[in-house]
Amino acid sequence: MNFTDVDDKIIIKARRQRLLDLEKVKPYTPEQIHDLVFKAFAAYAGSNLSLLQPDDLNETNYQERKEAAYGKILAGGTLSGEGKPSDAEAKVKMHLNNMDLAARSLQTRSGFEGADDILLPYLDSLYKETIDTSDQTIFTDLTRAMEKAFNDDMTALNVLPPDDVTRVTEYIEQIVAFVERVVEKGFAYEANGSVYFDISAFEKAGNTYARLRPESKNDKALQEEGEGSLSKGLEGKKRSGDFALWKKSKPGEPYWPSPWGAGRPGWHIECSVMASDKLGDQMDIHSGGIDLAFPHHDNELAQSEAYFHQCDKGEHTWVRHFWVRDCRHGSR
Repeated sequence: MNFTDVDDKIIIKARRQRLLDLEKVKPYTPEQIHDLVFKAFAAYAGSNLSLLQPDDLNETNYQERKEAAYGKILAGGTLSGEGKPSDAEAKVKMHLNNMDLAARSLQTRSGFEGADDILLPYLDSLYKETIDTSDQTIFTDLTRAMEKAFNDDMTALNVLPPDDVTRVTEYIEQIVAFVERVVEKGFAYEANGSVYFDISAFEKAGNTYARLRPESKNDKALQEEGEGSLSKGLEGKKRSGDFALWKKSKPGEPYWPSPWGAGRPGWHIECSVMASDKLGDQMDIHSGGIDLAFPHHDNELAQSEAYFHQCDKGEHTWVRHFWVRDCRHGSR
């Protein structure tokens, strides 16, 4: 079993929590706290709930605007007015719940109470580049707590523990060496401190890309999701589908030394490195959720098969069988 204890979502969550903790110990007056929460309230609405008309939104007119803009969704409808509610409607309800708590906090002058979820992204937008990320306990403290909660759940369910556990932050040197080998074989290239997998070169060498989900190969939305929200602003890709093996770290992000400068692993690379370290150049069964088939598992396959590629041996098979979980149909 592997734990991805540093990725874009963890970086953002841990950094935001540290910023909020720092903000709560500042010597603010009640009025200054109210002003800060109000600014975060308006910013959150503008980013996530534009139908509320956030330009002159406040805690007094919030409820009326919420009902006018999103009443149908709260009653079980959809954004389009057609079909059944899905993730989009669930996200709207989540954002409205966060706004409800913040509006109540503003009305009752409760200080920071109830406003955490709107303050987290607002403070991150103001101060994310000021965090000293050389102190990586910001991130590992969070992931160790999450790992413990997961293991406690597994124990409660009477699930036996794994024989071996790997964590990304314990594999940085191996990840760097793995990426170096993929570059040396001509299947990846460096650009402005990041390293990208070269899909075209991989295919020209007789390999198959997007084997699990070939129909998703050119899906821009899935490609962007696979790169992570913190990858915006990184430049130098030869083609939009090429994905990051190593990312140049920006201010406010954790970093480790590498031949390409201070950076961090791409999302997919850690699975390839840790699994290959324990299982070698091929495994019989790889498990995971169906939602990860593309780009995560397809990219994981490609970079692993590039690493083990031998010109005179033909296409390498890194995984013989995938056992995927689909919440709609169970395992298959």
